[in-house]
Amino acid sequence: MNNRSHVRTSEILLGLFPELVFIVLPLSVVVLVDGLYHHKGMLELLGSPEWAFAAVVLWGQASVKFSSGLPARGRLRLDAVGAVHAAILLLGLGPAFVVLILSLVSAPSPTVGLVAIQLLLSVAGIPAFLGFGGLGLHAVRSGRE
Repeated sequence: MNNRSHVRTSEILLGLFPELVFIVLPLSVVVLVDGLYHHKGMLELLGSPEWAFAAVVLWGQASVKFSSGLPARGRLRLDAVGAVHAAILLLGLGPAFVVLILSLVSAPSPTVGLVAIQLLLSVAGIPAFLGFGGLGLHAVRSGRE
């Protein structure tokens, strides 16, 4: 492959990085300011529902970015595309919504288990967004060439 027809990984990551920062940074600032203003401890900061909200946004954006590249690719194996979308929805977005709801109804004192699950989903949402979003962005950019 020559350089013109090959979309580099660095281009994909540079395309996704501003969106990732726009998702994570405001939520982090809200949690930190809320924690400092109300003198919250570490468990209270980590138990903030904003982390579950970040997980919902990251997993949702992963799905949107992945599906946005599908029309650009032309021929696709629909079973593979369906399996990827099912994985995003069942392993990420669905659980993130459930945890967000549980986190909101249990605030201000969620259980340690709920805090751990929401942090896991939030942290896992970052590589999911970069990976699935990268596949979609790659499909869009390589479809243009």
